[in-house]
Amino acid sequence: SFEDRRRPLTARLNALLNRAPQTVIPWPTKSEGSDREDVPDGELFRFVEENNPDLIALQHQIRRADLDRRLTEKAYFPDFSVGVETVATGSAVQPNTHGSGNDPWTLMFSVEIPIWYSKYRSGEREAEARWRSARKRETNRRNQLRAELELALYERRDAIRRVSLHADTLVPKS
Repeated sequence: SFEDRRRPLTARLNALLNRAPQTVIPWPTKSEGSDREDVPDGELFRFVEENNPDLIALQHQIRRADLDRRLTEKAYFPDFSVGVETVATGSAVQPNTHGSGNDPWTLMFSVEIPIWYSKYRSGEREAEARWRSARKRETNRRNQLRAELELALYERRDAIRRVSLHADTLVPKS
């Protein structure tokens, strides 16, 4: 059954690596269990939390939501803007016209006074809700990854136990 699983697993790995499905992946050779080094579980958990792309993306979303939240607090302050504009008029049709070819300039000043406090408060609540939602999604994904790693570590320990059982007990008895 292990030999039968080789082809679909190879295709799956090639798909994950964005390679052609027929690309040959070398089959692992038999190795002795004594030459491997065990990595502490805590170090594996830390590695997964630091390098998982989903968690990294969620952390960026949390930072963005936090910046949005801080930006909405500034909506209560007036906005000032200054602008300069020119209009290209070209030369006058009549020759010797005074100011021919001089382009007019416009200088603008504007002040936006915040008077819609309920609108700004709604924006604050929405930004706060997005921030809390992003934090909860990140916590949820972290918990899922931890559970998946726990299961993978269990399966690894179980496989090592079964290999040892076969190699040390069953095969010598048979």
